[in-house]
Amino acid sequence: MMPRRLLALLAVPALAAGLAACGPDDQDSPATPTAQEETTPAEPTEEGTTEEEAASDEPTEESSTAEEPTEEESGPEVSPTSFETMWIDDSWSVEAVEEDLCEMGGGYASPYSEQEDLFVCGPTAAGAQACALAEGTVQCIVDPVGRTAIEFDSPTAPQQVDSREGDPMPLLVNLPDDVTCTTISHDHDQHWDGMFSWYRCDDGSELLTSEDIADTFERGKTWTVQRSMDKGEPESTAVISAVYAGR
Repeated sequence: MMPRRLLALLAVPALAAGLAACGPDDQDSPATPTAQEETTPAEPTEEGTTEEEAASDEPTEESSTAEEPTEEESGPEVSPTSFETMWIDDSWSVEAVEEDLCEMGGGYASPYSEQEDLFVCGPTAAGAQACALAEGTVQCIVDPVGRTAIEFDSPTAPQQVDSREGDPMPLLVNLPDDVTCTTISHDHDQHWDGMFSWYRCDDGSELLTSEDIADTFERGKTWTVQRSMDKGEPESTAVISAVYAGR
């Protein structure tokens, strides 16, 4: 059995060796960084935010895309109103009139034509809406829908017509669903809210205006009218085509 003194002497070098291995600075040295701590911090963008913050602020595809209006919200596209002319030809029924209607008055520019040489002659009851002179004979449109006209000899017919005032009115207009509306010379009916009507349609409806026939149409790329059925409240309706008297 080894003496206690010898054991004590052997223990001193072993303890010294252990202390030397630990070193005096081990308690103050930083711990080894973890993988998360070694990650490089995100660099700021030009606006001063980090890339992670900028990415979180970017709009998603759902939020950045503006919602397009549906067809129901925006309404169906309406075609522009077209403009046409019509005049008497062999397909028309022409009635000969013995009297010189121009001698009875008139001779002013037709309100239903864009052409300066078309005029109106005779009393309102004659129904002439647009007349033209050719070799002493006058022909006038009476009913553009039924294609009826009158003609008469007239040495008093105007050789030159003064310029009309305001925009000309169409002889007839065509609305959706093959509805045609044409002018009337008198309005003795009662209409919605005390309004007036100078155009009647072949489906029984009528076009209303505050008073003047010139206000019947809201003119633009697509014309519109206030159309009333059975004397009821009018609805805004697009005009497909407007037809004037013209040769």
